[in-house]
Amino acid sequence: MNQKSLLAALLLLALVPAAARSTTIGLGVFGGASVPLVQDDNGSGSIFGARAPVNLVPLFTVEPYFASTSGGSKDQDVGGVTYTRDGIDDTAFGANVL
Repeated sequence: MNQKSLLAALLLLALVPAAARSTTIGLGVFGGASVPLVQDDNGSGSIFGARAPVNLVPLFTVEPYFASTSGGSKDQDVGGVTYTRDGIDDTAFGANVL
């Protein structure tokens, strides 16, 4: 099963309410700066995303998420030659089950 199918199945499972209980659904968004501390070949950039925790039954929560991060370009000197490296560009989808 690929990641998109798994995410769709988890979202569908999370949205199906329990028969005799009310299901709680939340939404959280986040964003900020992505500043590399040790990695010399990546510049500063941004990170943002969203999470949707769904409490299906007591002590069982499914939290699908989306996150995206991008880093700025960085000049790096290797043996006297300067290279300009593009920053990272990463997108993540997934789900946490608690």
